[in-house]
Amino acid sequence: MKEYLCKNHSKITGITFPDINIVRIRVRNGYDQFTQKDSVAVVEQDKKIEIFINQSNDVPEELVISPEKNSDSSIIYNKESELITFFYKRRCIAKTISPIYSNNKGTYVDFENPGEEYNFYGLGEKAGRLEKTGEDWVLKNNETYSYSEKCDSLYASIPFFIVVTKNDTFGIFLDQIQHSFFDFGKSKNHNKFTFGSESHHEIDFYFIFGNNPNEIVKSYFKLTGYSYFPPRRAFGHHQCRWSYKNEKQIRKLICNFKKHNVPCDMIYFDIDYMDKFKIFTVNEKAFPDIHNLLKDIKNEGYHPTFIVDPGVKEEAGYRVYEDGMKNNIFLKDSNGIWKGKVWAEGKTVFPDFYKNETRQWWANLHKNFVTKKLRTHVDIWNDMNEIAHGLKENPDDVFFEYNDRSLPYKEFHNAYALMEAKATNDYAKDSGKRTFILSRAGFSGIQRYAGIWTGDNWSNYSHLKMTISMMLNLSLSGIPIVGCDGLGYGGFCTPGAAIRWTQAMCLLPIMRFHSAKWFPPKEPWSFGKVVLKHIKKYIKLRYKFLPHLYNLAHKSHTKGELIIKPIFFDYPEDENTYNLDNQYLVGDSILVAPVVTPLLPWKKLYLPEGKWIRLEDGKEFTGRKWVRMLVPYSKCPIFIKKGSVIATQDVGTNHEPLNKTLFINVYPPEKGEILYEFYDDDGVNYNTKPTIINIKVDDRKILIKSISRGDSHYESIVVRVGDIEIKKIFLEELAFDEFSFV
Repeated sequence: MKEYLCKNHSKITGITFPDINIVRIRVRNGYDQFTQKDSVAVVEQDKKIEIFINQSNDVPEELVISPEKNSDSSIIYNKESELITFFYKRRCIAKTISPIYSNNKGTYVDFENPGEEYNFYGLGEKAGRLEKTGEDWVLKNNETYSYSEKCDSLYASIPFFIVVTKNDTFGIFLDQIQHSFFDFGKSKNHNKFTFGSESHHEIDFYFIFGNNPNEIVKSYFKLTGYSYFPPRRAFGHHQCRWSYKNEKQIRKLICNFKKHNVPCDMIYFDIDYMDKFKIFTVNEKAFPDIHNLLKDIKNEGYHPTFIVDPGVKEEAGYRVYEDGMKNNIFLKDSNGIWKGKVWAEGKTVFPDFYKNETRQWWANLHKNFVTKKLRTHVDIWNDMNEIAHGLKENPDDVFFEYNDRSLPYKEFHNAYALMEAKATNDYAKDSGKRTFILSRAGFSGIQRYAGIWTGDNWSNYSHLKMTISMMLNLSLSGIPIVGCDGLGYGGFCTPGAAIRWTQAMCLLPIMRFHSAKWFPPKEPWSFGKVVLKHIKKYIKLRYKFLPHLYNLAHKSHTKGELIIKPIFFDYPEDENTYNLDNQYLVGDSILVAPVVTPLLPWKKLYLPEGKWIRLEDGKEFTGRKWVRMLVPYSKCPIFIKKGSVIATQDVGTNHEPLNKTLFINVYPPEKGEILYEFYDDDGVNYNTKPTIINIKVDDRKILIKSISRGDSHYESIVVRVGDIEIKKIFLEELAFDEFSFV
């Protein structure tokens, strides 16, 4: 890959195009060549893009740099002023307004928009509004219990953001693990912004060009990797509490799911399953026969998920600690092994996941624990991995070891959870079973290995509203598998709030109920029969749409599509969509507009361009309008876009369909045609032969054909248009079928 280098003003600037719509800018203080950088976020690029450099006819010191002679994407770099102007389709969309500079806090770059005001989105897990204009943020992974709006340093740091105006869209990814800073017009006008990191030596960022937010995010996925593909069960309901302390409580929980006929797939084991909070051990007093308990859980149709924290108790004779000491696994400071305080009595030490040997050691620990102690495959929940170390400040003299280099803990801990997730994922691949991996902390690239949830939230309506914005920003920041502690980890959840939380979560990628031990239980039946009825309705609605969610997750894994997204993502030309905090799209076809305020039975919502069909009664609405509707606790506004195809199933007790029938629900377009692809597999293994069905619909007929027939949860397909069943086809007979529905 060709790189343009320029040395001037005691700096060296490097410019490359990893892809035709991505330019990488590196600036380093001093004339030294750029040091070796093995990015933990960016995957190896297959393309070898040549760049074309032409001198400006008007300004001799200006160079026009592009990846192709007639490329849509290009920059002008001024060798004297060091200013950079970014062009897309010959239109100036952004430019730096000063040379990249350093001060005692770090290295920064200032941008401005030559015309319209910007709208900013992204940065992953940030509390508050969806749209971030006029705000400033710090990215620093930190354990934060019961965070509030605009709380700066949360669990995950994703230094990627998208800028949208009515005419232009671009993205910027700052590929630096150090604590980073983003000022989206708070200290300047709203058409100016600044970003930088604590590095005093270098700044390294990617500017991403595109026609719309979808193209920007897909390019970001090309840089940092597509999402991992969880097993099918992960898209069911998850039940967790700190803690179900013993076997009796777990068995009672399962009995209650059966008794109340509430679908569920995932049962979580929190830290109390361990012996004195030592990872990879079992408290044999509380769980005297863990193997048979897990066997019974699976026989009932549920799947266990075990929490695994990174902290290792310092204890002589404890196999994990002794083995880690023997193999030089743990982080060190000037006194020897660095020690913190987490759950276990005494001191805690921490593995250095930047080292290849540590990651292999970690994967083997999982393998041995699962195969020898649990004796059944389990899913993994990585918590406390910011790192939560119990000390007031991050240490000054602890270093990670990465590719024969020492990386200061204070500067590089943001990627600790990413490296842990990589190691956990190695266990999963070695097992041959697709494993659901959930992480609290993270950095760009973690989507390749794990999903993220939004940490220790609260049960109130403020957190409910904020959670939707947080998950939408995580999603468009390249983390499609996202969730939250449903009904709130902390606090007392009112019956009304429990209903609204469930409705808001019903079609999110992860639906997990979780609560802390200091507060009353928050299982679906904990609020009485009336509330249970409403909660169960929306959990079952989720299971009805589970094949659609699974299909979207596969598209995310293979094509970089998002499962959930803010409304503006698909409608960037509509300025009414820019600040819609409490609505979200599921794929291209479903719009969810939950109630996120107490008491008010009315909801004012916005429907974008198109015709929208209300799910509850089939009433059709014309889009690009605000709509006000009565929304009692029994209802949540959900709409299907006309001109869509959506797969559903009948609901059983878990992710398996009640029968073996897949329902293809067609909402015909008024003109034109729809192309739809349905994907299914066994939902469990890496090496599975999928079933792929292609469907084409116009305003009067449907063509349906099988591209491949393999593993599937379905034996037959029923095609429906509205409430009318048009045709039933057995999957084993499906090759090509065309029929009219008018």
